[in-house]
Amino acid sequence: MEKPDDEGSPGATGGEGDGRDTTPVHSTGTPDGIAALGAMLQGFMLVQQQQQQSMQTMQQQMQQQISQLQEEVQKGKTKQLCVVTPLPAANPDTLTRPAPQSLDPAEEVLAEHLDKKEEEAERKSEEVQQPLSKANDETKPETDGSSGGNRETTRGPAEVSGQHVVKKDEAEKKCEAEEPVPKAIDEPKPEESSSRENIKTTKGSCLRELLSKAGLEDHYENKLTLSTALEINANTTSDEPLNTMQSLPGAFLKKLMMANVNARSVKCLTTDQEVSYCGIDNLDTDTDSSNVINPLDLITALFLCSDGFLQQEMVQKMSTCQFAVPLLLPNCDTKQSTLMLWALRDIVRKFRPSFQTATNAFVEERIVVSDIPMVSFVRLGESSLSKSQILNKLLSNPQQYHDTFVHYDMECGDVPRRISDGLVEISWYLPCGNRNIDMFTKPVAVANLRGDIGSFETQFSFLCQTSAAVYIFIDDFEADLKVLERKITKAELFLVVNSQRKTFKVDTLKKIITNYSINPANVIVKKKQNDAEFVKTLQSSVGDNIKKIRNRLTIENMVDVAHQFGILVDEDSDECQSARKMADEITRNFKDTMKFKDQQLPLQGTIWKELSQLEKERCRLRNAQNNVIEHYKSFLKKREEGLREKQNTFDKSDAMTSFISGLSVSGAERSYFLKWMRINLDNLSRQNLSSLRDRYKDLCQHSQEKKDDIKDLDKQMSDCSLGLEHFLRELGQLYEAACSLPENSPQRKQMEHLPGLCAQMLLDGFPIEIVDGDASNIPLKWISAVLSQLHTLVQSNSKIRVVTVLGDQSTGKSTLLNTMFGVQFAVSSGRCTRGAFMLLIKVNKDLKEERNVTSS
Repeated sequence: MEKPDDEGSPGATGGEGDGRDTTPVHSTGTPDGIAALGAMLQGFMLVQQQQQQSMQTMQQQMQQQISQLQEEVQKGKTKQLCVVTPLPAANPDTLTRPAPQSLDPAEEVLAEHLDKKEEEAERKSEEVQQPLSKANDETKPETDGSSGGNRETTRGPAEVSGQHVVKKDEAEKKCEAEEPVPKAIDEPKPEESSSRENIKTTKGSCLRELLSKAGLEDHYENKLTLSTALEINANTTSDEPLNTMQSLPGAFLKKLMMANVNARSVKCLTTDQEVSYCGIDNLDTDTDSSNVINPLDLITALFLCSDGFLQQEMVQKMSTCQFAVPLLLPNCDTKQSTLMLWALRDIVRKFRPSFQTATNAFVEERIVVSDIPMVSFVRLGESSLSKSQILNKLLSNPQQYHDTFVHYDMECGDVPRRISDGLVEISWYLPCGNRNIDMFTKPVAVANLRGDIGSFETQFSFLCQTSAAVYIFIDDFEADLKVLERKITKAELFLVVNSQRKTFKVDTLKKIITNYSINPANVIVKKKQNDAEFVKTLQSSVGDNIKKIRNRLTIENMVDVAHQFGILVDEDSDECQSARKMADEITRNFKDTMKFKDQQLPLQGTIWKELSQLEKERCRLRNAQNNVIEHYKSFLKKREEGLREKQNTFDKSDAMTSFISGLSVSGAERSYFLKWMRINLDNLSRQNLSSLRDRYKDLCQHSQEKKDDIKDLDKQMSDCSLGLEHFLRELGQLYEAACSLPENSPQRKQMEHLPGLCAQMLLDGFPIEIVDGDASNIPLKWISAVLSQLHTLVQSNSKIRVVTVLGDQSTGKSTLLNTMFGVQFAVSSGRCTRGAFMLLIKVNKDLKEERNVTSS
């Protein structure tokens, strides 16, 4: 519908920038009106001629100025102001003006001259349009009836104005063609050269920048230690809100060591206190991301800045919280990835496969040696499906969803990743034997590669060799698919695509299947269905695939594959390998626990238990009867001396000699040795104790009247148990037996250094046994000597506050302390733990002065 003629809407003509004047031209249709229009056209013709003349004059002046500048440069007059280097002759039509940047003096002169000429042309144009506006008040527009609105029937000012614009553009192009351009490519300036070098090290600089912001820059070389992370300081005892980026790593570690499932949700208060409500006025306002960090970047940074023992403890706590843990850790500074075998060593899990449901028996073993198939999930190009969210739903029961993998919709999950691309995370689904709950009837490991496999081909190749199946999420069929060409893989490849994307084409998908030899049955398409239905399809595919068991490779056996692809292994350090050899030398020939104890640990057997009974009787005197007390005490003392003499007849066993040698090494090698000893001993004991402990618990819960059977099982468990505490007991008995010898005895002098070794263990964060749970006795001389050495090591400043937990066996005492303080008391996983154990936690100097305490 056309508008009335008298409205004269200014938007009826061409839009902004269409080359037309928005002022309508009117005609009355009378001779006088035609004459007036002719006069106006003549005026415009004159203005056009004047403008053309002015443009020519401007071009001449510009050419003169350019020539003068070139002459001055050649003479060296403006050497310090600018450098103008003419380019070879080129077609002016092919040159374009560079993006606005800082101008050199020559460009500033030209730009100023152009601006003045443009201002003059605009002023003259405004003077011409003033009489037009007066004429518009007396005339009406003439329309041509088209939908475009008012149009001119004769050649009017709009066309003249359009010619002016064209002329000015042509002049500018001519000036650009004549204007010399700096020869930046052939002869780069020093600052430009350095900027290119910085581009090459962008990833490395990103890592350094992030570590600097997070306060971890110093720890990239000098690694964080477990004792530092467990140290009690002001932040440990305070719940003050986080104000800086430097406080985020400490807050994460604090929550993680306490097994807090919200450990990954850490952010600064400055980004949390002001809740932004996105109104219309704030649509173009971006949120401040200067004080936030993606949880994956924070985890990657902490692992890169931690030593092997802190990494191992972090992985253990993350696994307890059901977080995915690093399998391949990237370092964007060195472009290397590391297989985190040592960090994963300490994870022990219990599960019940479907084939053991009838027996109610659980399988308990260390996760790195478990024969569990691995299924990997990767992305090629861009994907509209959230891979991590799909995996979380894949591993969760519908009633118990858990964020195993960090995803976009988590807190700070939308912050762009800077250093964690290339990270391969792993998590495990372990069935409990209940078919109504279990998503899979067999255990399965799930690996997730962060980033595009086109950029991380090494990690992708590693997963193809170690996985039973690899699921590739792909939506962009135009992406570079060369990574799939001639891929040698032991895994079965699956494609996961979204048919709802506009770029989805069936023909292209068929070509990919044919070109890259993918089984058509291995293509999973998300159709018009919600995520719940799609996840069920994916679960069915994964479940069917793990039943085939085509490629099973334990994490421990992935080392050779890692070396093949140039991936580092954290266990390849000299200290770790040397310590492992020493530990293996002790446990290599271990078969029968009872036989090993009798032959290699003879002092803590029957003799030690008899000594314990004598000490109790000497204090209680219950069997004195009618004997004189002093004579009875003297009798007991002689028996004790006889038992000590009997202990001294035993030579130091080979196992204890090797154990003392391992404790005598310095630094990290000693800690690695103690860790390897505990790992080896736990693995050996777990084979025998698992079934005994299940029977013992069953009798205690359902057949308490069978006391003899319970007592017999308890003895069997004690005999089959062998841990690090048994070697420390033997150390204590060696020392106490030597103390019964004369002071100048060579044998006694050989044992005087043993308490110092044990005190150093305490400072390193390892627990020692105070009360022997089997003999129900405290080796007072041994414990006193250890604490005296500890007092010396801490420079006689050892005011200690003690936190004690008491309770029945297997009631979670060790687990409680481990959760509260992040310590490593042995739990009854795989073996029997009895007695009282002590572990030292350092207190920060500032807090020590405030609370008047050194350690706990």
